[in-house]
Amino acid sequence: MRADGRPFGSYHRVTDTSSEEHAVVLVADGRTDDDGSVVTLRGFVIDVTESLLPRPRLAGSDVARARVSRQDIDLARGILMARYSVDADVALRLLRRRPQDTRPHPPGRAGVGRLRLRPPR
Repeated sequence: MRADGRPFGSYHRVTDTSSEEHAVVLVADGRTDDDGSVVTLRGFVIDVTESLLPRPRLAGSDVARARVSRQDIDLARGILMARYSVDADVALRLLRRRPQDTRPHPPGRAGVGRLRLRPPR
């Protein structure tokens, strides 16, 4: 504790009457008298236990978004394979390279509709 009344903070683990452990943060300062001695402390004790707990991510929406994106990539790869007589690996490399060549790339569409390649002669 400070003897000069300046603000301070500290972190503690405390156990409640139900034997559950809590993480708390104490933030306070001291009030001084005319002599400069601290006579009272005022501040807050904040229970931060909830904010420290790991939260499960809602993966469902992430998976659905990835699945739609994957379908777009497969469609574009198939179009490139049919149009330019290339195999799946070459088509995927073309899709990866194109957004790097042109900035900004369209969000979520892996370059679909933006490739301008000349067909083989």
